[in-house]
Amino acid sequence: MNHRNTASRGFALVAALFMIVVLAALGLFALRMSSTQQQSINLTIQGSRAQAAANAGIEFAANRVFLAPPACPNTTLNLNQGALAGFAVRITCVKSNPDPVVSGIAYPIFELSATATIGTYGQPDYSSRTVTRTFSTIP
Repeated sequence: MNHRNTASRGFALVAALFMIVVLAALGLFALRMSSTQQQSINLTIQGSRAQAAANAGIEFAANRVFLAPPACPNTTLNLNQGALAGFAVRITCVKSNPDPVVSGIAYPIFELSATATIGTYGQPDYSSRTVTRTFSTIP
């Protein structure tokens, strides 16, 4: 038996095993990077949806502010249609006290805040955005 031939077969086996391990590690790394990128994209989309839901809450509250007589809504909206389905929007309203007077007429000022949330805090699907706006009926 030739010892030189046996040693080169052993070296070829070690080299082949090393290549298999390296290629498997590279494949695992590529898979993990793809998964991380997809999760990042999903979080960006969820954040944009949360922003849109908070803006919808502000629009709802502003509509109530400009009713005659003005109303200061403190409520929660549970959105259930389209891309905003599943969001809960908590709306808070603070009315000025006293109302500013312009030309002898008192005009209220309203500070509206809408916080849109979806999912459970601490979980990967959680997203929340808050929008605050100030409105007045001053002409």
